[in-house]
Amino acid sequence: MLCLFNNWNLFNDIFMAVAFKCKLDSHFNTQKLEVSLRPLGYGDRESVQRWLSDPYIIQLTFVVTGPGNYPSVPFSTAAADNYINMLITDQSRVTFAIEVNSEHIGNIGLKEYSPAKNYCEFFVEIGKDQYRGRGLGKAAIAALMDYTLGVLNLSEVHLEVLEFNSVAIHVYEQLGFIMTHRTGWHYDRNGQYWQVWGMTLTKERWTSCKKQLLLPANVIIKPVALSTP
Repeated sequence: MLCLFNNWNLFNDIFMAVAFKCKLDSHFNTQKLEVSLRPLGYGDRESVQRWLSDPYIIQLTFVVTGPGNYPSVPFSTAAADNYINMLITDQSRVTFAIEVNSEHIGNIGLKEYSPAKNYCEFFVEIGKDQYRGRGLGKAAIAALMDYTLGVLNLSEVHLEVLEFNSVAIHVYEQLGFIMTHRTGWHYDRNGQYWQVWGMTLTKERWTSCKKQLLLPANVIIKPVALSTP
């Protein structure tokens, strides 16, 4: 009898999880989703701290060069504060909060940026897992590329991606990024090394590729309403 009861509880949990996912999918597939970028601020500290406790974010965001360099998960409060301060105050960075219908779902921005240079790097992280895999990260990157290659008038944008992150690589290729070289190695918690690949998007290629960019019909990109920093 206990076995039947436990099996029923398991079945009920699975049923509720599937029902919730179906309801969530219906919500995302039918509601208009406006993707916009705004400057990241200290009011976003709590969200960023929470996302830094997610092993998924750590695994795909931080390159680890070797044993002993893996960040502790979750980040300590001090380490999370240092990371947020870097995103906001580092003069070589321009960091935005990604919002969907005014809800903060992740961060995106430029690294190694200087008005004197004609290129920079970029990064993106979707903190809320229910928003992943729905074309919203792609839309946020498109908004950032328009800003970087248009408003800032840079010629190239670079990124680094781990070789096992095939989903991200596919998205970057859809946006026009081309794999150009290997930048180093990433060491995972299982003791395995993975290649870190560099990808590049030029202004000319973005002008061409964005005309063919496919997004879900209900996803709308709001242009970045900022002047040159």
